[in-house]
Parts: sequence; structure tokens; C-alpha cells
Amino acid sequence: MRKPQPKGHTGKHVAAKKHHPSSKHVSGSKAATKHHPTNVRAELRTVKKEIRVLTRKVASVSYNSDLPVCVPDALAASLYLATGYLPSENHILEFFYNCNHSEYGIKISDALANLMEIGLADFVPNSYSRTDKIRPGTIIGTQLPGGYHALTQGEAGVYSWGQEIPLKYKPQEIWAIDWHQR
Repeated sequence: MRKPQPKGHTGKHVAAKKHHPSSKHVSGSKAATKHHPTNVRAELRTVKKEIRVLTRKVASVSYNSDLPVCVPDALAASLYLATGYLPSENHILEFFYNCNHSEYGIKISDALANLMEIGLADFVPNSYSRTDKIRPGTIIGTQLPGGYHALTQGEAGVYSWGQEIPLKYKPQEIWAIDWHQR
């Protein structure tokens, strides 16, 4: 049985069928990928979204202002960039407390030596070495106005405490890490 149609001027608008979106607006259609066969723009959006998620996760951690954990935090960001796995606050704090550290934190070289022994969130380096090339995932040690600090080179810039910052200061040490899961 057919439904009765509404009467009056609004009746034709209420009863009208909705149109279906054209194929050029539907993701995954031939028209959507016509000019970009590999869909590079979508991949770029995904990478940028992952960086924003990392930034929010790392920046939201409360221990950053209470403890000198810039080196373990930089290692966590490096691990994320290399593997896609972001260690939790507990992983970072566990690593920090298992390292010999002073009230000012831990040296990058000492943290890397400890990393070989105890790992970070079930990941350890295959190797690590000083380098003169800055690439995504490298750890950068530099002197900032507030003291010595560890940074992580990301895809689009340098990250400190989950925030992208300009690298205004000369790197004093650069470390490359080759990560693997235990």
C-alpha cells in the first residue's frame, strides 16, 4: 500500500527523493583517484593526522613538567616514528627510573646504553650511533636557554614534549637509532 503524500507546497519537498552523491565525491571511486593513482594526498593527510595525534598524546602527559624526562620522551617519539608504537607514560617513567639519572635528567649516551639493556615498551635498538645527518627519528641534543635538552626530528620538524618547534640552536649531538621489537 502506498503512503499518502503530504499536501500543499511543502509536500513536494518532503516527498522528494534524496540524490545519491556522484562518484567523484565518493572516496575510493575511479573518479576520486583519476588524477592521483596512488592517492598521495590521502596518504599525506594520514601522516599529518598521525603527527597531530602523537603531538596531543605526548603533550598531554603530566610528568613532563615534574621530572627531567626529555631524553626518555625523545626516545619514545623516535620509537613512534620508527615503528608506529607510542609508549605509554608508564613505559617512559619505568625507563627513566631504571636509568641512573641526576636531578637534571639523563645524558643521551647513557640513556641509549641503558636502552640496549632494559628496552622501552618491549622495543630495543639493533644499534645506535652518533651521526651528522638529521633524519626523522634521530635524537638531537642541544643547549637551550633553560639548559641542555633532547629533541626528536619528525617528518615535518623538530619535536619537544610533543610540540613542533623550530630548531634555532645548533645541534651538539645527533643520534640515529635502529629499533626492533623483542
